[in-house]
Parts: sequence; structure tokens; C-alpha cells
Amino acid sequence: MRFTNYLLKVKYNNENMILFSTLSGSVIILSNEVVRAIEEDRFHSNLNILADLKKTGFLVDDGFDEKKWVVERFLNRFENPGTLDIVFALSMDCNFGCPYCYESRTNIEPISQESFNRLKDFIKDQVVRLDVKKITINCYGGEPLMYPEYFIDLKKFIDNAFPDINQYWGIISNGSLIEKELERLHSEICLNRLQVTLHGAKRFHNKERPYSDGSASYSDVITGIKKAVDIGIKNIEIRINVDSENEGSIDELLDDLKKEGLSNLRNLSVYTYPITKMTESSEKYEVDCISSKKYFSEIGQWTQKIVENGFCGGDKRSYFKYLIAPMLCGAYSKGFFAIGPKGEINHCWEHINNQTFCVGNINGKSFFDTKKEKNWLAGGKQKILECAEKNCVLLPICGGGCVAQALHQNSTMSGRSCFRTISDTKKFVKLYVDHTYSIGAQKVTSYSS
Repeated sequence: MRFTNYLLKVKYNNENMILFSTLSGSVIILSNEVVRAIEEDRFHSNLNILADLKKTGFLVDDGFDEKKWVVERFLNRFENPGTLDIVFALSMDCNFGCPYCYESRTNIEPISQESFNRLKDFIKDQVVRLDVKKITINCYGGEPLMYPEYFIDLKKFIDNAFPDINQYWGIISNGSLIEKELERLHSEICLNRLQVTLHGAKRFHNKERPYSDGSASYSDVITGIKKAVDIGIKNIEIRINVDSENEGSIDELLDDLKKEGLSNLRNLSVYTYPITKMTESSEKYEVDCISSKKYFSEIGQWTQKIVENGFCGGDKRSYFKYLIAPMLCGAYSKGFFAIGPKGEINHCWEHINNQTFCVGNINGKSFFDTKKEKNWLAGGKQKILECAEKNCVLLPICGGGCVAQALHQNSTMSGRSCFRTISDTKKFVKLYVDHTYSIGAQKVTSYSS
């Protein structure tokens, strides 16, 4: 047996080393002596340890073609997802006027009843075609809470048509209409997840995420988040959009959220996300974006601050683990669809309103344009193969990166878009281990010789 090629080694101290298998996602600490003994094929003193290391993805058999196995795992995930995952934007209408919004405002009218009925036909068709075991619906827009009736109707349809299939419902909202609309919506569809965006501290948020008439929205959004907590949404995520102007205001925002009583809640967590230029609609904001390199150099310290202030949803270990967890783009899965208000079918929700990347329309005789669908899925396969040929150790947890970023950077959906680096990932592994031990969780096993 040998160490997997999909392995990162990180110095823990002078005597021990952290190993991170991107193949399995497992993390372990071994003494330097044991690591050297395994590398030199002279560690035979404890077969149980070797068996454990193989079981957890650190060791593989000498003849095992792990590159082929990783590629086949990705391709099987694309071909046989088992889940029908739909992002449904019934309208691009929104009551905010964010300058960096990547959605155009051309389709502000909600989806027609005829198209809405065809959406139900589409869901029926995909459940059979993909042998679906789970349906995930993410309510999107525009601002989805401007038209809650559609989601309630869709929930009733799925309940009646597929009573034995598990469902997961999420909503991505600007937060301004939560107090008015969310409780009724939740009572009807039982939301599993709510994502609300803040643009840094209050002064930055009101500047970059105002209402359409230019008035401030921050206070209404905070009121909405508190309402969601009271309602009992299982998973509330506050996403902090980060750009070059507001990146220094995260401490200020966290302090304010604590004052509002939103810290140390088991159903609420906070995370950061960089604003990037994805589409032509957001191109004018590109000068204020921060690079992926800059963002990932800072995310470690932001994560520590978020946890220290009590915004990790009550589970510090899992929260730190997300830094090294797989971040795989779903856009190349046969079961992932972003449906726009005119019935357009995309595989990437960043381009949900972009006709260029449509692979079909729910209003057509046939849902898919066979050639476009085939080319899109082939692009995903090509990206995986390209990363595999470069023997990238991060391939199992990256998958070649984000398709929307690839389109922006390379003008092709099949090109790689690497948003993770080996050096940054090593820092995150060390951070994860340090905090796992500091909170007393014995989940990272330490073997010594």
C-alpha cells in the first residue's frame, strides 16, 4: 500500500504532521516517523493502523488507479445525480437597487400561468427520467418573496404528485419582505433553509443594497432576520458580500449583529462571499471586486472572527470543516436546473436569465435543445479530465471550479477556474485542526509509532 496521490501534508509541530486526504475528506495527525516509515514501505508493526488509514482514504493499494476512479466518480455524479435540484426564478423583479447585481431586469413580469403549468410537467418528466429520490427547490429571483403564491402552489403540486419523494426547500432573499411574507410561506412549504445577504456594516449595506428608490434597507433586513429566527427556520444563513470597499467592516457588522441578539443561535450562521463580475449586467462593478486570491488569503481570519463571535450555528467543528470541504459546482449535473421566468432552462443559476447559455425551454415541444445540452455536459467532463491530467491534488474537492467564473475568465465553460490554491488549503487544514483540538472534539485521530 501507498499514500494516495490526493494528499496534503501540513506541519503540525516538530514531531507530527497533519495529513488531509482530498480523496475522502479525512484529516489525521501522524508522527513524522510513521509517515516516513509508510513512505519507505517499512511500517508493518500495526496492521490495524494500516487498515484504518486505507479505510479513511489515506492509503490505497499499489495497483489502484485513483485518477481513473476520481474521474469516474465525477462523471457518475453528473450522469446519475439521484436528486432533482431546481433553482426557480419566477421573476427578475426586485425591490432593491444593488449596483453589482448580475441579473438583468428585462423579465420583471412573473412567469405566466401557462409556463408555470409547463414547469410542473417538466418536474414530472425529470423525476421519471432521472429516477429521482429527492427534490430540492430553491426559490430565487429577483426577490422571491414578492410572489410567494407560486411557491405555495408548487409545493402542493409536488406533495400530490410525489408523496413518497423527500423534499428540501430553500429561499434566497434580500430579507426586506421577511416580516410581511415569510411566516405564511413557511407554514405552507416548511422551509429548510433561508439565505439573506448583508453588504458589510450598516453604512456599506445601505449604500450598495438600498431599495430601488435609494432608501436604506439595513434595518428592515435585520428585523426580517430576527423574525425568521422567531419563526423557527431550521437553517438561516447570513451571507456577507465582500468587496474592496467593505472588507474592513466585518468586525463592525458582527458587533452589530451581536447587539441585535443574533449570536450563539443553533439555527443561524454567517459566512463571507466575494463579489465577482459574473455577467454583463455586473460588469460595471468589476473595479470594486476583490480577487479570488485576495479573498482566500483573508477568509481564514474572517472565519475565526465569525466563530469567536458566535455565528457558527452552534457547531464550531463543522463550521471550520467547511473551509476544506468539497466545493463542487452543480452546474454540470444532469439533475441541476435553473428555470427563468420565460421558461428558459439553464444549468447555472448565475446565468439564469442569459439566453446564450440556455439548454432548452419548458415551453418547447421538447424541453431540451439536444445539441446545447450535450455540449454543456461535455464541457463539464472536459474540465474534470483537464484537471486530472494536471494531477491536481485538489481535484476531488474542487472539480475544476465554478462554471460562471470559467466563462468570465476563459470565455469557455469547459476551462478550469481554480479558486483554491494548495497553500491556502494547507492553511485551512491547520486552522481546522487547531480549532478542533481547542474545543475538545476528539474527531481528529492521532497515531504515533
